Amino acid sequence: MNQELNNDENPTQKRKGIVDRDNWKTIKNKRLRMEGKNYSGYKKNDETVKYEYTEREERKLGKRCDHNPDHCKMKKCNTVSDEDRQNLFDEFWKRMDWGQQKVYIASLITYYHVPHRGCRPGTFKYNLRVNDARINVCKNMFLNTFGLKEWSVRNWVLCAKDKNGMHESYSYRKQKGDTPTANKTKISIAREFLKSLPKLPSHYLRSDSSKHYLETTIDTKRKLYEVFQNYCDSKGYPKVSIQVLSKVMNEENIAITKPKKDECNVCCSYKLNTISDEEHDLHIQRKEEAKEEKKKDKEEAQAADGDIVVLTMDLQVVLLSPRIFANANYYKTKLSCHNFTTYNLGTREVYCYFWHEGQGEVTGNNFASCIVDQVQNIISQNVEKPPKTIILYSDGCCYQNRNFVLANALLDLSVSTGVTIIQKFLEKGHTWMEVDSVHSAIENKLRNREVYWPAEYVNIFRSARRESQYKIKYVDHTFFKNYSQLSYLSSIRPGNSVGDHVVTDIRALKYSPDLKVEFKLLFSEEWQLLPRRPKARHNQFVTPLYRHPLPIKKSKWQHLQELKKVLPREYHHFYDSLPYVHQE
Repeated sequence: MNQELNNDENPTQKRKGIVDRDNWKTIKNKRLRMEGKNYSGYKKNDETVKYEYTEREERKLGKRCDHNPDHCKMKKCNTVSDEDRQNLFDEFWKRMDWGQQKVYIASLITYYHVPHRGCRPGTFKYNLRVNDARINVCKNMFLNTFGLKEWSVRNWVLCAKDKNGMHESYSYRKQKGDTPTANKTKISIAREFLKSLPKLPSHYLRSDSSKHYLETTIDTKRKLYEVFQNYCDSKGYPKVSIQVLSKVMNEENIAITKPKKDECNVCCSYKLNTISDEEHDLHIQRKEEAKEEKKKDKEEAQAADGDIVVLTMDLQVVLLSPRIFANANYYKTKLSCHNFTTYNLGTREVYCYFWHEGQGEVTGNNFASCIVDQVQNIISQNVEKPPKTIILYSDGCCYQNRNFVLANALLDLSVSTGVTIIQKFLEKGHTWMEVDSVHSAIENKLRNREVYWPAEYVNIFRSARRESQYKIKYVDHTFFKNYSQLSYLSSIRPGNSVGDHVVTDIRALKYSPDLKVEFKLLFSEEWQLLPRRPKARHNQFVTPLYRHPLPIKKSKWQHLQELKKVLPREYHHFYDSLPYVHQE
């Protein structure tokens, strides 16, 4: 069940504003240099007096010294074999990181301070460690054994030893992130502020979004920044720029504006050349087929004299109660309200099923209850001439529209009423439907308007369209049924084996009164029988989904109590009467 309700169609695109430093050219070259591999480095061009990229070869074991007595006097270079040198080289470059290499080199070299030698302050004594024995060698032998240059070695030794004899990486060149900085403090302030703001889970807004949206009436980043400045002033914090706030929002995957529709990941990926032409062509084919299919069904519904009914349906982004603009509102969680809407393409009739979180959730059973009720209403309004076919258009959200809970509910309804019911799913990222105009009209009506309790939304919905007002069903917990008790189908997956088609590949499902379920993977294809045949069940009944209203979190109930001081007194009783979990 969870696999079907949560399956995604496409991988999400890269999040905006997140920097992948590991793939920067300079960072890659730095990493390759530290590993002793080929890399591109800077070299000054004497003609242009500019630094340009130049290819550097990988580190290699250099030649040994020539054992000249004058050059290697008092040294034991000849006691180190070529095999020992190769082992030392491999151990150094293949098994040590950059910091370990510095420590290792510094431990092999002894620096002697000789003040009476004039301009040269001291001398170095080089050693190689072979079989736990330190062997004194000349400088060339030492450098060539590890493939190093003299400047690096001298710098590591002179700048490497602290009081404990441990290596300190480039003490004169502090690395970023070594110590707390003012910028880090400002980032932590921005994180603290964003953490204090209540947020909505992404599934309340878009089914496949990974973002979290701020649960406030703030609709622009500039307004949010003004609230942030007031927050910093009240806490005595230093001033933080809007750029820092934006950066932290991107890192925490937090957004302000609630998306009206999903951004098409496939089209974005194609622009970035991360998917093939074949994948994009199939995506466009599905989009165009869905568009033409809905257009054809709409024309047939308008000309069929009631034989065919076509509905589009969707869940509006979450609404909040109370919806107020007082400053106290910004840091308090509020009651989530849901509006599931259907739009009849033939009659332009609109139904809004409205409830708040104290009366119902947003699960497959909740949506199935609304859809079944709507279909039953259509049939009951046309008892003398009921429709022969009812077509339901929606997006492909699995937990909402494309799952076996709703499939069982629609199949049971088809069998009991004798009406063929067809589900059709639009292509992800291109799911505009007529029902979206309803949500747009409601949002326009809500602009700059305060709402003190959920029932007030009902009047706003009705006034959103002057002619043929929207029909509202303000439902409570007794309305919802537990359709997961039906057991006609255990899955609607069109394949059986690994690699076969999955639920998200389905473009249409048809439920027939003769207990037959068919599917399409493309609208242009013929209907195919679902591999999992429905099991005939007698005397199947559905029971209420809830026995009592749902308790909200205690922290939310406390926030609502605190918000009462900015609400008219006549609405206090509603928030006092909400049940809540006494122990979280």
